[in-house]
Amino acid sequence: MPRNTDGTLSGKPRRKRTNSAETHGLHAAQRFMAEYGTRALDQRTRAARDLMTWRDAIVTDLGGEENVSAQRHALLDLAVKTKLLLDGLDVWLLNQETLVSEKGKPADVLHVRMRLSDSLAKYLEKLGLERRRPDKHDLTSYVEERYGNGGAGDG
Repeated sequence: MPRNTDGTLSGKPRRKRTNSAETHGLHAAQRFMAEYGTRALDQRTRAARDLMTWRDAIVTDLGGEENVSAQRHALLDLAVKTKLLLDGLDVWLLNQETLVSEKGKPADVLHVRMRLSDSLAKYLEKLGLERRRPDKHDLTSYVEERYGNGGAGDG
């Protein structure tokens, strides 16, 4: 143990921190998303573009932007944030040499991942699992509605 200049013991040597937040970055990502939300995602990165493409696909499945209520937008934002965290954890887990350790950190992360995936499933279920058609009419139904059952070619 190291000694001070006067000969007394200087205390315990510093040991490496084993905080799981430093290992997988989950808490830092959660703080970032809580503060900035999805609007802070840098659209120059592929991950952010993929995430926004996924979000836009869900909006399309819900019948388009005009058919998505404010409540559904709030659920959709939560789903996007959860998917971002889930994707990050998946990458971290896949880069681990083993998921079995003495300290139990990967096992803890697996538990967090399972909870995040359950949350994402619940958000998506509340948004609705079925695809909805937009309220807009296609050309055929517009012509039938405007000109009757005969269509535009009868005249």
